[in-house]
Amino acid sequence: MNLNVRVSWQQTITTASEAPADAFLLSEGGTHFIGPIKVSIIEGKGRGVLATEAISPGQLLLCVEPLGVVTGPEQTSLSVEQLQVSLASSYSSHTHAWLQQLYDGSEESTQAALDLQHPLLQQQQQQQQRQHAPGSNGLQDAAATPATSNGSPQHNSIGQNGTQSTGQQQQQQQQQQQQQQQHQHQQQHQQQQQHQQQAGPAVTDAVLQRLMDVVRYNAYGDRHDDLAAAALAGQQPVALLGLWPQFSLLNHSCAPNAINWVLPGAVRAMVVRAARHIAPGEELTISYLGGPQLLPLDARREALGSAFGFECGCPRCRAEEELAPGLATLLQDTASRVAQSFSPRLKRGMASGDRQQLMEVRRQAAAMMTMVYQQLRRVQPSLREQLLSSCYSCVEAIADADTALGDDEAAAGSLGKCLKAAAAVTPGSDLHVIVASKLEEVVGRLHGEGSLQQQQAWQACVEAHVARYGQLDQARLRRLAELNRTLYV
Repeated sequence: MNLNVRVSWQQTITTASEAPADAFLLSEGGTHFIGPIKVSIIEGKGRGVLATEAISPGQLLLCVEPLGVVTGPEQTSLSVEQLQVSLASSYSSHTHAWLQQLYDGSEESTQAALDLQHPLLQQQQQQQQRQHAPGSNGLQDAAATPATSNGSPQHNSIGQNGTQSTGQQQQQQQQQQQQQQQHQHQQQHQQQQQHQQQAGPAVTDAVLQRLMDVVRYNAYGDRHDDLAAAALAGQQPVALLGLWPQFSLLNHSCAPNAINWVLPGAVRAMVVRAARHIAPGEELTISYLGGPQLLPLDARREALGSAFGFECGCPRCRAEEELAPGLATLLQDTASRVAQSFSPRLKRGMASGDRQQLMEVRRQAAAMMTMVYQQLRRVQPSLREQLLSSCYSCVEAIADADTALGDDEAAAGSLGKCLKAAAAVTPGSDLHVIVASKLEEVVGRLHGEGSLQQQQAWQACVEAHVARYGQLDQARLRRLAELNRTLYV
C-alpha cells in the first residue's frame, strides 16, 4: 500500500472543509490538556511517564503546544538545524527553562524529576528569589536546577485544634482547598504566560550547543500532517518539525500503547491518546521509528541506534531476541527480498497494468509468507501477530497485488492479515486506520452493506479510529474513514 501516492488535494479540500480540528478531536481537554499521567524515575531506565489510573483506548493523555515548530511544503525533509535557528531567534526564559529539563544525551538528564502539571513552577520561584536577592544578575541562572517537587501545597484533614475534623468540617475544608488550588493554578498559569513572554538569557555558544543537543534527541517531525484530519479541518497539509517538551518525555517501544500526531492549523498542538487499555502504574510509550517499526529486530535497532543512540529492550524486542536462529534469519530475508525485488516489481506492474507481473510477484510473496507461517507455528500464539508485523511489507505486497488485480475475496483475506499485524504493534497509527478503512470497503463490496462480515469490519474500523481520534459521532467517523481510504492509495 503506497502511502505516498495521493489524490489531488484540491479535489478533497473543497468538499471536506467541515470543522476546526480541535472542535471534534479535543472536546475532552481544549487546546492544552494533561491527563491522568505522571513523570517517574523507572529503575534501570531513567525518566518515564506512567498512568495514574486505568485508561481506555482513545482517551486523551496529552495536548500540548510546541516550544517551536518549522514547517515546509508536504514531503519536505526539514533539518534540526532549521529548528535550532527558529528556537534561537525567539529564545525566551520559558524555552531556556525547558532546555534544562529535557534529555540532552547525558545520563544525568534522564534522572531529573518533573511534575507535568506544573513543570517549571519551582524554577520560576527560584528565579524570582534570585532576581530579588542582593547582587542578583537576573536571568542568567534561570532554570539551572531541575525541579524536584510539584510545587503544590500539602493538605490534610486535621482541624485547628489538632484533632480529626468532622465530616462536615472535612467537606468544608476540601471545598476551601479546592478553591485555593484553583486560585493558585490560575496564578501559576498567569505567571507562566508572563514567563513565556520574558526574553531569555543571551544566546551564547553554550546555549546554542545545548539547544542543538536537546533538539537532536527530542524533536519530532513528519513529512505531512494527518491528511484526513487536515482535510476535515480545511487545512493544507505541510511537513513539520518541532519540539513539544511534555511529549518528549515519553519513551519508545516497538509495540507502543499510545499514539501521537500533530493537530493541523496555526497552533500545532501535539495530541497523544491511549491506543490500548493501560493499567494504573503502566508506562506510556510511543514509537520513535515510523516505517522501520514494521521491520525485524536488527533493522529496528540499527535505525534507533543511528538516530537516537540507544538499543531498545521493549517486550517485542526481547521476544525477537529469543527466536530460533532460523526464524530470525527468515524474517530478515523476507524483509530484504521485499525491499530489493517484490516492491520495485510490484510498483512497475501496477503502473503498467501488467497482470502477469502482478500475479508473479504475489505468488512469490505468498510463498515466502508460507515459510514464515510454518515457522510461526512453533512460537507462542500471543507472539505470532507481533512477529508477523516484522515482515509486514511482504503481507502488504500480497494485499496490494490482490487489490490491483481486482480480486476482492483475496484482498479481504490479505488486508485482514495486514490489519492484525498493524493493530499488534502500531495501534491508532495512520497505517492502522488506513488499512481498517480499506478493508471495510472491500468487505462491504464482497458481502454487502449490512452483512455480518461488513458490520465486523466496520467495528474494527471504528476501534482503529477511536484509538487515533477519540470518541466521535458516527457521521464524523464515517467521514474520517472515507478520507483515510481515499487520500492514501
